[in-house]
Amino acid sequence: MIISVLTFLSVLLTYSILYPSPPHSLSTNTVDDHSSHFTSIELVKSRPTHLLVFLQHVILQFDCSSLLCYLHADLFKNLSTKETKKQFVEFYNSFLDKSAVSILRVQIPHNVSFELDRTRPDLLSEEQQKKFVQDVQLAQAPETLFILSPIPLIPIPLYLPLSSSSVLLSSISVDEGVLLPEGVLPGLSLSGTTPQQEEQDPRLLELEQDPPNWREHTPPDTLKDLSKKETKRQEVINELFATEHAHVRMLSVLQTVFWKPLEREELMTATELATIFPSLDEIIDMHYAFYEHLKKLRQHNFIVKAIGTTLLNRFGGTEGEWFQKLTSRFCSHQTWALEQLKMRQKKDPRFNSFILEAESRPQCRRLQLKDIIPTEMQRLTKYPLLLENIAKCTEDTLEKESIQQSAECCRKILNHVNEEVKQMENLLTLKDYQRRLDTSGLKPSNELYLEYKYLDLAQRRMIYEGPLTWRVTKEKTLEVQCVLLGDLLVLLQKQDDKMVLKCQSKSNIAVQEGKQMLSPIIKLDSAFLREVATDRKAFYVIFTWDSGAQIYELVAQSVGERRNGGEWFGKGIGRGRGRSEWGRGGEKCLGGEARRGLGEGEVSGGEKGLGRGLGGGGGEGEVSGGEKCLGGEEGIGRGRSEWEREGDWEGRRRSECGRGERFMGREEERWKI
Repeated sequence: MIISVLTFLSVLLTYSILYPSPPHSLSTNTVDDHSSHFTSIELVKSRPTHLLVFLQHVILQFDCSSLLCYLHADLFKNLSTKETKKQFVEFYNSFLDKSAVSILRVQIPHNVSFELDRTRPDLLSEEQQKKFVQDVQLAQAPETLFILSPIPLIPIPLYLPLSSSSVLLSSISVDEGVLLPEGVLPGLSLSGTTPQQEEQDPRLLELEQDPPNWREHTPPDTLKDLSKKETKRQEVINELFATEHAHVRMLSVLQTVFWKPLEREELMTATELATIFPSLDEIIDMHYAFYEHLKKLRQHNFIVKAIGTTLLNRFGGTEGEWFQKLTSRFCSHQTWALEQLKMRQKKDPRFNSFILEAESRPQCRRLQLKDIIPTEMQRLTKYPLLLENIAKCTEDTLEKESIQQSAECCRKILNHVNEEVKQMENLLTLKDYQRRLDTSGLKPSNELYLEYKYLDLAQRRMIYEGPLTWRVTKEKTLEVQCVLLGDLLVLLQKQDDKMVLKCQSKSNIAVQEGKQMLSPIIKLDSAFLREVATDRKAFYVIFTWDSGAQIYELVAQSVGERRNGGEWFGKGIGRGRGRSEWGRGGEKCLGGEARRGLGEGEVSGGEKGLGRGLGGGGGEGEVSGGEKCLGGEEGIGRGRSEWEREGDWEGRRRSECGRGERFMGREEERWKI
């Protein structure tokens, strides 16, 4: 009602401005009684009922949906949270709902349409609702201004008279000596396209229009005969089709608005573009082919009966494997691509101007390049959920199995792509660490110095990285960045912009280097883990070598991070050792094979472990309950305080992997990525 009143007042004000005094013919009193109340504007304004009828007639002369939408959106500025949610649903039903038969429905921005296709309007947050309303209002502003603008009193003809056209054209200068084809006027071209038209892919022109909703083209009788479950199924299939349409459109924008113009303007080489947008052409072709197959399924009354075969052909078999390969290549490069584009924009003003101009194009729908590149990865995350929802609403058994199989193929593709993305991000992290690496802190007398002085982190595979506290002694702690590689554990110290490898001393007094110096690099094939009974966030890494053994006490920032890190450490140590050395029930543990002169000792449950002290010498220490464990000069196995209560072997109660009673060092293939 408020909208209606505001609209009527606006039109009335406009009409009053245009016609401040009524025409003479309307002011006469000698008129037919049937129309006497409408012959004078002053007379109409004096009668509310007639005024409403007259205003309705005026409003129906133009499309008022944009104006009403704009005015309705204006109300949201002063609404409370509760009122906003209520009004947004009404706003959506009146102006935005594609499935509703409404003469007030308006054109809405793509980003708003895309989100509303995926999420129910009442489930959006208040902030999202207000943002969408604002975006829709801005989209209606040009049409609203046009409606409310004064009509010129002197109409301008659409076409100039021939004589005027000749005079106008004769004033256009022509370079002397230039011959024009016969019949072609100067300044005009009968053929040829503008640069903007050259960039338009025919497919993009087709995709610019939103696809029709299935309800709009389904006969009412057919729609009425559908069950509730089948209606829901058709809704989800329509969502799959509409979102695939939108995705192909955005990929085409990436190609036609950015890639091709960048190459044509020679702002980037073909090789550079191939690494920024790897396999983009092939990915577009695959998505477009899938979109075309979905479109064919809707040709008969827009009711899709069987979709399982189409989905399996896309995501299963060799086609699915090829799709997985292409999307993995594209998505794994996106982090690197975004970083390269960001750096290029900072360094190259011409490149930056091009990107800003391209992003302002209407095809981008107010999205920046950094928002468009990740759309492929985002699309892959949607397929499994959409297909599962279709399967839930499918009654035919064979059809349902085909759709579920397709959903499983989508999940496998997504998992593979996620792993490829993770590995690429890890590689970029290692390259960054390598660029900042400083090995000057390694001691030349250390046995690892010669081997790792020229360490190249980027040539290894990273399993885990994160911040830890290194307790060198009770009085000395260091904040380090832990990098777990396939065969090494590296402890890096941040100093300004450098990542420093530095040996640490366990003593404050000058001692013989080697025994009292802790290396920041630990070989995993000679290391194993122990829990710290007095600190749930801490764990020991025990490193053995020919000259003895060293103990590293590392502390995570929380118990959760310690468990998560412990799991990754278990995977890394399992790879470094190459076999299971942490078993149960009598299996041999590290040192159980009398490696490097270490003996065997009895541990609770009959498992074999280290018998001799870690530095040589020492015997067995009794633990509560009568179980035997390590003695030795390093103090491992001192008694109950150093181990878990009741003499538990550290993995018996809770392993470093956080997996109940499972031990560290599972078989290598168990942890294989």
